[in-house]
Amino acid sequence: MGEQFTNFDGVENENKQETQRTILFRKSGRFLIILPFLIPLFFIGKTFGWWQKEFVARGYIIGIESNGKIYELGNGGVFAFSKRFVSDKKVFLKAGSGTVCFISALAEQHYQLNPEKPSNPFFQGSVTFINYDKSKIFCREERKYVDASSYYTVNSAFDRNGQLLLAYSIDEKAPKSLRKPPFIKTIINQGMSRRSGGSVSDVKDPYIDVSAIFEQFFHRELNYSVDEEKKIIRLIL
Repeated sequence: MGEQFTNFDGVENENKQETQRTILFRKSGRFLIILPFLIPLFFIGKTFGWWQKEFVARGYIIGIESNGKIYELGNGGVFAFSKRFVSDKKVFLKAGSGTVCFISALAEQHYQLNPEKPSNPFFQGSVTFINYDKSKIFCREERKYVDASSYYTVNSAFDRNGQLLLAYSIDEKAPKSLRKPPFIKTIINQGMSRRSGGSVSDVKDPYIDVSAIFEQFFHRELNYSVDEEKKIIRLIL
């Protein structure tokens, strides 16, 4: 009588494949169960800026550190900074009219530190900007008309030789090339919402990369430190 052989290897492989399919099916089922919870979590995280590398310094006071003392910067604009886990630390300033000229004055230290104690007891003085006209960078604000009744504003920065360094616009009617040029980054103001008509959206604004302008145009570094306890962010020039 002839011998009969059973293909145990084939049966074993088939059982393994079936087991793997069962495990995969169970994992997929679990993912589908939690998916409805992940979607709103994603949008909540987006609103609060969890997925971006920067945070808007709302709830902090900005100061300039000099010789161990901190001077209140006052109304210098809305700043944003890299989060703790980011290795390449950067400082940003909300784009607006004259923002680049303000950055230039900051880089060239066209300011004086007033030792008189301000009303805020956490600072040893205040900052007053002077001699804007001696800056290496000149700013110009210009209207560009789309038609007879509407226009957008272009903010341009030039060096003393008249060479264009940076041009940007924060108006929606402006071309995309002006709204998103180099040195400009859109940052979400965490936890804030903006109502337009009947819809509500995240507060997203263009910010200028101050650290990059310091490095490229002034060959200087800009550092900072965050004091969570006192709610102070120190700029170290």
